[in-house]
Amino acid sequence: MSLQLSQQATFDLATPPLQFAQGKPRRYRRLLKRYARQLPQPDVVAAVNRFWSGDRYTIYLFEGEEQLIETSITTLVRHLPDFVRLHRAELVRLDAIAALERTSHGWAAVLVDGQRAQIARRLVKHVRLLIAAQVVR
Repeated sequence: MSLQLSQQATFDLATPPLQFAQGKPRRYRRLLKRYARQLPQPDVVAAVNRFWSGDRYTIYLFEGEEQLIETSITTLVRHLPDFVRLHRAELVRLDAIAALERTSHGWAAVLVDGQRAQIARRLVKHVRLLIAAQVVR
């Protein structure tokens, strides 16, 4: 999961950009910022069930490790049709939702890999309808 920007340097998108950019020339920082905002690779997206936001980054679990990208949840929603937004900070693959459960803070989606994603109160009804429509297919 790296980008080849030139023959001299390879940038790993899993490394937080600010940590990687320390001590690098300005042109590398600019290139890193531009490429880190891109979408994850298609093979990575196929293996990911959930994206969530933390600080200025979007986080996802890939091969058991948390990965960081600077692409916003809003951008991911536009480019990933298999995913549904459950909360302003949560994006989940619709077919990965195993169950919905009531928590002390509202509702949460339990994913097939055991992750839990918070659902906004105003979206619970919409998510139930999407899941029901998917079961009918």
